[in-house]
Amino acid sequence: MAKGPEAKICDKVDEWLRKQSDVFCFNVHGSAYQRKGIPDRVGTVGPLGVGFWIEMKSLTGKPSKLQVAIHKKIRRSGGNVRVCYSLKDVKDFIVDLRRKN
Repeated sequence: MAKGPEAKICDKVDEWLRKQSDVFCFNVHGSAYQRKGIPDRVGTVGPLGVGFWIEMKSLTGKPSKLQVAIHKKIRRSGGNVRVCYSLKDVKDFIVDLRRKN
């Protein structure tokens, strides 16, 4: 089965994140037992373990209303969440988070 544009981006992102010695990250796989709207990637970065959430989208994708609401809740609680459309977006996000350490 051919991978769609979002899956191809996610593969590159996952490969890059695995190579980062100061990043722990895992994929969130939705299921009937999972709360809807949770971002695709959850992790920590740097010596202080700054937490992050990443919602991956293709270049034409947009977060759902539920995802936007969840992102607002994460931010209100002091969390770091970003919608990323490319590997560059993820790299920029991780660099920003490293500066917080």
